[in-house]
Amino acid sequence: MRRSLITAALALAITLLGFTVTAQAVSTERNAVSLKPGRYVGRDVQGQSIRFFFNGTHVSSFTIGSTRVGDAAVTHGGWVDVCHHGYCFNGSVTAHDQVHGSWRVHSSSHHHGWHANLQHISGGETH
Repeated sequence: MRRSLITAALALAITLLGFTVTAQAVSTERNAVSLKPGRYVGRDVQGQSIRFFFNGTHVSSFTIGSTRVGDAAVTHGGWVDVCHHGYCFNGSVTAHDQVHGSWRVHSSSHHHGWHANLQHISGGETH
């Protein structure tokens, strides 16, 4: 009897813990800032231009200066290091119209910070 009570209490605790973790994950996802679709323009710490388009789910044509790097899927308020054409870049949404992140040469661990703001609302176009 005692063993079944302990097992039931343990099962209840695990269930409650599972619901708590799930509720926190959903709550965090809901609190993520959603980025407005459009064209974003900014600068990195070296003064090079940063440009990209955001269509609601993806960053496309991420460009550093005149070097087009690539695209990235945006989830949970940003994206982790995505590597294309010898460069890697990441970003985090800081407001509905602002993003910051960093880029690096693929073979290097030195990151260059960047910041970009919404310049033009795309009206749902994809680029």
